[in-house]
Amino acid sequence: SIELGFERVVIPEALFDRNILHEQTLPELIVHCVEVVLQKGLCTEPEALRALLRNIVLVGGGAMFPGIRPRTEFEVRQLLRTRATPQLQAALDSPDDAYVLNPPLGES
Repeated sequence: SIELGFERVVIPEALFDRNILHEQTLPELIVHCVEVVLQKGLCTEPEALRALLRNIVLVGGGAMFPGIRPRTEFEVRQLLRTRATPQLQAALDSPDDAYVLNPPLGES
């Protein structure tokens, strides 16, 4: 058997702490993707932007880390409150419009 200690905390934390990998965090990437869609004019209707943010789905092995869904949702909401472009903020009724979903295992 494999015993995880410190690694169990450090690996998922790398998705949220830009000082570990020196890259954008997972929540930053999510918000950035929505902003690019908005900037490129691919989706400009406020309701469609809200639908994008209400349907964030985490998949793969990393999606099974304990607490990753609520942590991602919390941090995406914080970014929407503090760092999203004014155009994206205006499209939202509230930063709480962001929801992170984890599909049940075995379903797509």
